[in-house]
Amino acid sequence: MEHLGKWAESSLYGISGYATSWTRRLNQTMDRYGIQPSSKDGVEIPNGHEIDLCSLEFTQPKKFKEVVKPQPIQFVLGQEVENIIYKYKGIVTSLTLCINGCWMLEVTCQKQTDSGKHLVDSGLSTVWKATKNKKIIGPPVPEKKGVSSGPVTIARRF
Repeated sequence: MEHLGKWAESSLYGISGYATSWTRRLNQTMDRYGIQPSSKDGVEIPNGHEIDLCSLEFTQPKKFKEVVKPQPIQFVLGQEVENIIYKYKGIVTSLTLCINGCWMLEVTCQKQTDSGKHLVDSGLSTVWKATKNKKIIGPPVPEKKGVSSGPVTIARRF
């Protein structure tokens, strides 16, 4: 989180830009930063990329005089939550802190099977702003030790 607002370069991917978000995912060993490259023509904004921390070098101090302090967050990875307006329930599978201080949650639904509840990775994830219309309905699910996707092999666009 301490690199938000700093200029970052990835020689592995040939991408450079400002760190505009920080993400931690359930069952991963490393954090990722959202990198926003600068516009080449001053008009079109290029696509941003999500890159593992180990692939980044932060070369300049923060450009922004002050990065907004993050809002307090009540959610943790693995918690079961519900959107009280839409009644969507699921597990918090990633937390993202944006440069403006807002938190975003990625929530993935669960499927009940004979062997218990399992996360469903079928595109049913949703991203929520961490606001008051969410409530915690269960304790965090235990992380599987030794299971990790590790570093990504390509930068992901966002």
